[in-house]
Amino acid sequence: MRVKFFIIILIIMLPYYNLFPQWELRSNGLPVGSSTGYSLDAVDSNFAIVSIHYNIDDCPVLKTDNAGKYWEKLSWPQILEPYGVLFVQEAAVDISASDSNHIWLCTDMGRIMASADGGINWTIQYQDTLKTKFFNYIRMFDSLNGIAMGDGIKSDSPALFLFTNDGGINWTSTNDPPFDGGSGDFWRRLSFHNSVSGYFFPSGSFHGIYKTNDGGTTWFKTSFNLNVLLMKFYDDNLGLIISPSTGSFPWILSRTTNGFNTWDSYATSFIDWPDDFEFLPGLPSKVWYTDMGGLYFSSDTGRTWTEQKIYDSSLKGRDLVFTDKNHGWLLCDDGKVFYTSNNGGIITGIKNNKTELPKNYSLQQNYPNPFNPSTVISYNLPVSGKVVLKIYDILGNEVLTLVNMVQTAGGHQVVFNTQQTTSRSTELASGIYFYTLKAGDFTESKKMVLLK
Repeated sequence: MRVKFFIIILIIMLPYYNLFPQWELRSNGLPVGSSTGYSLDAVDSNFAIVSIHYNIDDCPVLKTDNAGKYWEKLSWPQILEPYGVLFVQEAAVDISASDSNHIWLCTDMGRIMASADGGINWTIQYQDTLKTKFFNYIRMFDSLNGIAMGDGIKSDSPALFLFTNDGGINWTSTNDPPFDGGSGDFWRRLSFHNSVSGYFFPSGSFHGIYKTNDGGTTWFKTSFNLNVLLMKFYDDNLGLIISPSTGSFPWILSRTTNGFNTWDSYATSFIDWPDDFEFLPGLPSKVWYTDMGGLYFSSDTGRTWTEQKIYDSSLKGRDLVFTDKNHGWLLCDDGKVFYTSNNGGIITGIKNNKTELPKNYSLQQNYPNPFNPSTVISYNLPVSGKVVLKIYDILGNEVLTLVNMVQTAGGHQVVFNTQQTTSRSTELASGIYFYTLKAGDFTESKKMVLLK
């Protein structure tokens, strides 16, 4: 009777078994250490590719063909460029794959690279330093058709939109005359759901969401009138947008179901910097959202959200991809990739109720980056001691001392606001800057981009 009782209970509980999210840490083979997750793409339940930025001379791209059980580092032809007294490694800002063989990436040095054999061999498909020196976005919708976007050559130049219909053999500029508005982020404020239809929120004086129906050749401004930190569209009509409220937090979530003829706005409990939405393929009412603090799920197209706790410390989520209604990938900072095979399924977190001090010194990539006018710099101290954190320009000139004091062990954050008083009488110009942390015997520098 006792056995029958437990069988009955199991049968009763079985329908509820998959109601709770289950994400497994799949980071074997990824370098260990402080890092920023740049981009993730996946084509099925086994194959995924990630771009990670560890420091100015370690920016790897890695792939897996066994659902993240092991990651293989790809040897793509990166270049080093001098910035002041430092040499900076080229990084893949965004990546896209149409299958396990065909991979594309765009870089922070203005190049589009492609591989047709799973990352063994690479070709340079686009490089024109007279048009862009920094790519922000690439998306291939199949093996032939794709869209890419890069910064204008000057800080006030319009964003460059390129399209291909031959797998990248030719990348053609679509916006001639150029679209009036620069890019203000990597890929968070641009959303193409096919090769011709997309939405874009530019920086500069052209604020507003613009729409194209011809691959970026022409744009028209929608009626949406809020600032945009993140947006994602499922199709021409359905989209979700995160905007700042009148204060800094919490964020406002807006939803349109008719291409901005109308939209609804909701206050949220999100408090960390937004990074990505992901609609489940074929089920647009089911949406995942990640930010620097956590992971959330909505079953009603974004009206209400439930946090899905899969990591006891700050999750630092960056990029989400679902290849079908069950299989999903989540890229985070610090070399972490999570994987689910049942759209969440059951919660299996990393349990650790103790507050542990960092084991090593580490300097995080600032966020947001590019930024204007402020950004947050985070770092960890394993022991208490004197800490100096300074900002330098591209020539190595000191711009500002952010920290010069004794600090306790643990995690620390500092806000760098370009409107702060600096040693210079003129306002900081757009461009590349470096921040350097010195603590004990530890010294590390990272690059950041001020984009006005």
